[in-house]
Amino acid sequence: MFHSSAHLLPQLYEDLLPNRLPKCVAFTVNFNDEDYYVVDTTADPVRITSIDFTGELAIIETAVPLSQFSEYRSVENKESVSQTASFSFPLRGETVTLDFHHLTASGQTHLAVRRHPETPCTKHE
Repeated sequence: MFHSSAHLLPQLYEDLLPNRLPKCVAFTVNFNDEDYYVVDTTADPVRITSIDFTGELAIIETAVPLSQFSEYRSVENKESVSQTASFSFPLRGETVTLDFHHLTASGQTHLAVRRHPETPCTKHE
């Protein structure tokens, strides 16, 4: 909740520099009828109308090399249909791949996130 709420307040990031000391922040987020949290209790669900946050905010920048690039072209006229750039990196014990798909006709870029859980080694006798 802290992470998603902090992104609603871009001014929190204004003086942050990548890979520097974290900044102490305190802010309140008020939720509306369309966007809110509910906590289930033994009595009944309780709707959260606001949260006071206190914490540290930092930007951690990590260089990740391009692991794959591909381009898809039309068979008929050889024009580009889309381009894909992929980046794979370890995250919390798994390998994660980010794929950026640029669609030539619309100019849109779509992001896909894939998890690759580590498979345990099997013992061979």
